[in-house]
Amino acid sequence: MPKPGDSCDSPGSVALQYDQPANLRFDDTIPGYACTQHSWVLDQYSQGLTDCHFVLDYEIDFYGMDTSYIGQVSYYEAFKHCESVDCVGLVCRKGGSDGIPSRCWLKHDTHLTQNERERSTHSNSVFWYASCKSP
Repeated sequence: MPKPGDSCDSPGSVALQYDQPANLRFDDTIPGYACTQHSWVLDQYSQGLTDCHFVLDYEIDFYGMDTSYIGQVSYYEAFKHCESVDCVGLVCRKGGSDGIPSRCWLKHDTHLTQNERERSTHSNSVFWYASCKSP
């Protein structure tokens, strides 16, 4: 498994690790990382902020922000699409009685720090956003 900052299959992409939601049973077969070439992440790298990962948060939603609907899939299946849209975040709504996220959207244009809109709350959502700091 790549470590944060390792190159991915596509030249210029970087791997960002993500955590599994606490309400789900830990699964060591899940990759635990997603690849992206998002300009925000690459800009952080150029500033020496190379310790990057996806931070996990709960009850946050994108509501109308720049997203691509991935469909009714698990969060780790949705993360597999991150590189194709150069995502900088992911939100999934929980579905069913098991609480497993089932509808997911990848955030691809702007990082949350660049959005003029306030983040919205949604009691049934799980949210990951890119974060970078000095190693």
